[in-house]
Amino acid sequence: FGSYKDTERRIELALGVVALGECRNLNEARIKCHVPKNRLYARVQGTLSKLDRSGMNKRLDEIQESALINYIKRCDELGFLVMPHMIHDVVEVILNAGSYPPFLPQYLGCDWVTRFLAAHPELIKKKQK
Repeated sequence: FGSYKDTERRIELALGVVALGECRNLNEARIKCHVPKNRLYARVQGTLSKLDRSGMNKRLDEIQESALINYIKRCDELGFLVMPHMIHDVVEVILNAGSYPPFLPQYLGCDWVTRFLAAHPELIKKKQK
């Protein structure tokens, strides 16, 4: 079927062909556009492609992560020094704010903050002299 990106492009094309009415059904579009049956049907049912999904094992979703980044930047604008243990505590509060059931709290690993800051180097501030 070619590369993953090419296949995903053809899947989008097949979905467009069905939406425009050029093909009567998904199977006809699948044959016409040369795409895998299972993957096409998965996209129709709402499954995201690997290109559209967020990374595996991410503790925070996009909204939670942007809230954390905004918090860190806001503290920096106010001249408030944000220490790694403070980031750790804030993230645990964010995670447990929406946890259900509330008696099953979520915890972070000991190196989570280090990995988060490595993934977001714009948040690391050099020491002032």
